[in-house]
Amino acid sequence: MRIIGGRARGIKLEAGNQEAVRPTTDRIKETLFNIIGDVEDTVVVDFFAGSGALGLEALSRGAAKVYLVEKDARTCKTIKTNLAKVEKSMGESGNAVILNCDYRQALSRIHETPDIILADPPYADNCLLADKFLTDEAVADWADEQTLLALEHLTHFDMPQKTPWKQFRRKDFGLTAYTFWEIEE
Repeated sequence: MRIIGGRARGIKLEAGNQEAVRPTTDRIKETLFNIIGDVEDTVVVDFFAGSGALGLEALSRGAAKVYLVEKDARTCKTIKTNLAKVEKSMGESGNAVILNCDYRQALSRIHETPDIILADPPYADNCLLADKFLTDEAVADWADEQTLLALEHLTHFDMPQKTPWKQFRRKDFGLTAYTFWEIEE
């Protein structure tokens, strides 16, 4: 697993040894960022950050600020190690903050409106956390109409019927899929 674009391109990242961490493959990451497009000068929030690979990819590609939100303290240590590698490669540019808390707590700790939300919740229990995240009005209220949400989930995940988000694109990768959302107007 590595950074595939931007100023820290080629930096190898640690995955950690926690079972719940499922690093996003380079192929999926490349497609994801091709769909998202330019992240230069954006505020990116990487919820359920795991190794931090997605948020750090955004940082490498020029995001102005990246929040890496991860509930598990041991996994946050892996993020810290990976962030140090990326920052060493990039020098002073970019700004990343690691938040060791769940996504609901992070909403009150991030005082900026995100341009991009990357969310890769654990697949356990048939994506119940993805469902909870997507239907959570607090997340939508915290974001705005310009915010892009990229949600990773299993391809067979049944999308909730009622959500404050509107899906506008989907990309499948075998058992994994990304859906792209914006606030329902």
